[in-house]
Amino acid sequence: MKTFGLSLTVLTVLQLVAAQPHGKCTRSHGENPSLMNHREGHHHLRRHPNRKVVTETKVVTKPAVNVVVIVDQQGNPIATTTEGLPAPTDVPAANSESLPPAAPAPTSTPVELPPADQYAAPAAAESTTPVSRFVPQSTTPLSEYAPAPTTTEAAYQAPAPVSEQSAAPSTSPSSAPEPPTSAPAAAGHGLTYTPYNADGTCKSKDQVDEDFKKISGFSMIRMYGTDCNQLQTVIPAAQAKGMKVFAGISNNNVLGGKVQQDVEALASACGDKWDVIDTIAVGNELVQSGNSPGVAVAAVNSAREALRAKGYNGPVVSVDTVGAMTNHPEICQNSDYVAANIHAFFDGKIEASGAGPFVNELAKQVAGACGGKKVVVTETGWPNGGSTNNKAVPGPEQQQAALASIREQYSSNPAGVIFFSAFNDLWKVDNPTTFGCEKHWGILG
Repeated sequence: MKTFGLSLTVLTVLQLVAAQPHGKCTRSHGENPSLMNHREGHHHLRRHPNRKVVTETKVVTKPAVNVVVIVDQQGNPIATTTEGLPAPTDVPAANSESLPPAAPAPTSTPVELPPADQYAAPAAAESTTPVSRFVPQSTTPLSEYAPAPTTTEAAYQAPAPVSEQSAAPSTSPSSAPEPPTSAPAAAGHGLTYTPYNADGTCKSKDQVDEDFKKISGFSMIRMYGTDCNQLQTVIPAAQAKGMKVFAGISNNNVLGGKVQQDVEALASACGDKWDVIDTIAVGNELVQSGNSPGVAVAAVNSAREALRAKGYNGPVVSVDTVGAMTNHPEICQNSDYVAANIHAFFDGKIEASGAGPFVNELAKQVAGACGGKKVVVTETGWPNGGSTNNKAVPGPEQQQAALASIREQYSSNPAGVIFFSAFNDLWKVDNPTTFGCEKHWGILG
């Protein structure tokens, strides 16, 4: 949101005309669920010649007010309003046809965050404000999905998917780690999975195994943490299907100082043999959630050092949004590749059938901001239920159209996409800022 302070002088003109009234025409055009909650007007005046017109002009000066201009993620104005406007002075009423209707005051819905007493941020962390999910903001940004993230309504051409081979040389600082090459790339698309029941309790090993019987055509599973015994349930289930694992250290454990604990748990689960692990993510959208970029950078570097000591030499990344990384490229500079969550639905001006080109275009943008590093889209998809977000309509058919568009866009680079998510996350809490779709991203039901 961009705010301007203006000193306004109002010039009111009254036209007294001895004739009939003028005509008017107006057009109105994961992690543990117990700790988280993911006018236009046209006026036409007839002209009547040879009439006497008396014009009385009064000038009234008003104190300065704030005019607030609301913009979208790419800085395009979408609405205006005023703040602190005092009651007007006594001025004769002007012709109503000359005044447009007042714009409604913007509203916002607060987003519930986990209780502060459930984690402790590192002492050196500095606070920051969540940034746009997609593009950089030069001033105070919109909230993560507020009111609905929007971007320009452009008809994207279908550029070639971003790939490691076509990426430009990295311009990261010399202190940034060199991307390791020991971890083999997945041969197909990935899929996210969380082991929670609808009531938030942990799924048993048998339940996880039943879930994996429904999963086919994917080569990698992304998990978000180590809770619910998922290292002992999800990893074996993935191995049994010949799938790699994109493991994760949860935000709660990052902020709670438990990175080393999770490293130990991962090493124990893998038996110090890391063949099944493709990548390890340290946090998910930490900066987008309002944490300092320094927190994300410190966490990913600390985890990498600990993991190397345990014999893991594969990629270690900090996952965040395009907007967060474009504004704070140190996030991706300290990751072994760019790990970005990109959801076309929240743009609001992209239909389901255009999801693929949109995702790839945003991936190209973040690659440019991160010195040409390889990009993996670590979350993308389309909701099968919820409320409409302008042009973005949720539903089963729309979800299938979006997934087909993304698959087509990444047909030559399937390992560059991880779909969100395997099943509907019924344990999540819907809220207006996510258009009631928080539970409804499951591809398999």
